[in-house]
Parts: sequence; structure tokens; C-alpha cells
Amino acid sequence: MRAEENHTMFETRIGHRRRRNQDVACQIKIHNRFLCPALNLGPNSGPPPRESQEQAGLLTLFLLSPGRLGGIAGGMKNIVKHLATAAHRALAHLPMGQRRTSPPLPAVILASGLGLGLGLGLAAPVVAQQSGGLGAVVQADILPGWQTAQGTRMAALRLRMAPGWHTYWRVPGDAGIAPRLNWSQSQNIQSIEAIWPRPEIIDQNGLRSFGFTEELILPLRITPRDAARPMAIIGELNIGVCRDTCVPADLQVSGALRGGGAEDGRIAGALGQGAQPAERHGLQRATCRLEPTRRGARLTLRATLPPVGAQEQIIMELPGSGYWISNSRTWREGGDLVAEARIRDPERGAVGINRSAVSFTILSGSQMIEAQGCTAG
Repeated sequence: MRAEENHTMFETRIGHRRRRNQDVACQIKIHNRFLCPALNLGPNSGPPPRESQEQAGLLTLFLLSPGRLGGIAGGMKNIVKHLATAAHRALAHLPMGQRRTSPPLPAVILASGLGLGLGLGLAAPVVAQQSGGLGAVVQADILPGWQTAQGTRMAALRLRMAPGWHTYWRVPGDAGIAPRLNWSQSQNIQSIEAIWPRPEIIDQNGLRSFGFTEELILPLRITPRDAARPMAIIGELNIGVCRDTCVPADLQVSGALRGGGAEDGRIAGALGQGAQPAERHGLQRATCRLEPTRRGARLTLRATLPPVGAQEQIIMELPGSGYWISNSRTWREGGDLVAEARIRDPERGAVGINRSAVSFTILSGSQMIEAQGCTAG
């Protein structure tokens, strides 16, 4: 299989009920809607679970000829190269009679938006071509914010999406692409802390994901190296945006941060949606139990606390572990909120955890609380 010389994007469908390729970056088609289950590209990334692929039974890969990408940013080249390699590997596992390709899909084009310069409010559009013509899917800019009494800067990354489109929270859930934010090229900046607001709980086609529809304002707490000098914030963003199709997008965004600035109600509103300590909501204890399984381990967390609201959902994270962790199944047992997740080592080794490093967030339709650490139980 190869990309045609006209470098039009193709849809390659692979019947895939019994075999799995861990390297496949995929979009799964369920009821004629394209999603990206378990395409978690964050620090806890790893192979997508067999269950998600077996339920769908159809992987949809988008290929673009890498040799024809001269004007597109290098990050998108890497994505395309990964997809092409994954498709070849996936096809290699299939009998010849099951290998089939569909006609070209000129209606979907991935493009990479670049933000140039350090001017404030500079947008970095990513454009998708659809049957209705060209239109902006997502734009990114920096809200400069204000200098705090502690000497830090409270600014924000703003993502604005076309009507009906959404992007994902730091943990995307069953369907989505985890965002990667790289600020390493910034100047006179010692550290940047993203303060994620409470996401929407999105239930579609039996899958649950967490994200933001049409706009995300992500507060950034910025510590300068030299408070007497201006700062230049420069970010490389790798995100996913979805409507009927999930599209990976590479963006660059930049802004100059100088002077005292002024408080911004948009940033203040997003800060008000941030996570609160679970202890303030009455968390009494949290225990966790790790049980080995044939393909990794099962982690069960039990948090004793009053109800947080409708649609309670525990999201567990294992920062720095390198493990893949599934979205949690969450239920109530009296005064306990219980969650269960699967863990896998990408190297297929034994799974072990540091209980003090286990972090968990509890989402509901109206609140978000978080805690770290659990005891054996």
C-alpha cells in the first residue's frame, strides 16, 4: 500500500476484530462517526486497549504522502509518517483478502497553523477543508492577564473553535487526543503551570470523554526568571479537535508579557472552574488495591466522601510512570465512591505503583475536586 502521487488524503479501512497493532494511531468509526478511543498521547500514553478496537471492529487511518508536505510544519510530518508506518504494520497482519482501500476523501485536509511574531492577540489558525468549503476550525492566542501580588503572571491560553467543534481536557477519556503543550522556547520564563478548568462530560456512542466545546480558556501561572524584564511566551501545541471527525492539530502561539497588565474576567472565570481540594468536600480517606491481570493490572480506588453531584466520575492518573491507564468505571457503594481502571506497561513488563503518587480527580456536572495519594486497601 502506498500514498498516490497526487498526495490526496485517503481513508484506509482495516477489518480488525482479532488482531491489534500497538503502534496504530487510529480513528475508530462507530455508527458513522469517527472517534479516537484511547489515542492518549500524554505522559501516561501506551497501547490502545483491545476492547475498544474489538467493539468498533474498524480502524480508519488517514494517510498523506510525506514527500508532498513541503510547506507544512514538521510536527504534522511526524504525525503523517507515524500514520503511514502504522497502516503498513497493521495491514501486514491481515490476510490479503481483507486488505481494501476506499476512494479518496478530498473533503478532509489536516493543516498546521503557525503563529508568527510576539504580538499580543495573534491567532494561529488550523484550517480544515470540508464539503462546504474552507473554514477556520481552531484558533489560538494568549490572553496577557496581569501580574499578581506574588510576582507571578496570571495569563491564559485561549482556544476558539468553529461551531460544533470541541477539544479535550488533559485526560481525554475514552475518545479523544490528549493535549501536549510545550513552552520550552519561551524567554525569561522559569516555569508555567496550567490550571485546567472543569471540563464537560461528553457521552457519545457509549464512550465518555472530557473536553470543551467551542472555547477553552486555560489559565497559566507564569513565574519569570527576572521580574524586571518582559517575558516572551512561545508555545507549540499538539491537540485534537473533533466534530464528526477527530483531527490532530499542530499550532504555534506566542505573546509578549510586560507591565502590570489588568485583571481579565475571562481568566478569573476559568480559575473559578478549577479543581478544589477533595478534603474541603469531606474526603475522609482513599484506599487503592492493585491486582495483576494477564495483560497488566487492575487498579481499584475507593474514596469515602459525600456525593459530589450528578454524573460522578473518578479519573485516575499515574504521573511520571509511563504506564497506560484506561478511563475509570465509577460507581457508588453507600458513602464510598469506587473506581476501577486497567493499567498496562507499554514494554509489557510487570506493573507496580507508588500509592503516594496516585492522583485522582472527581468530576460531576457541577464540580471538580482532586486529591493525591491513597493507602493500601
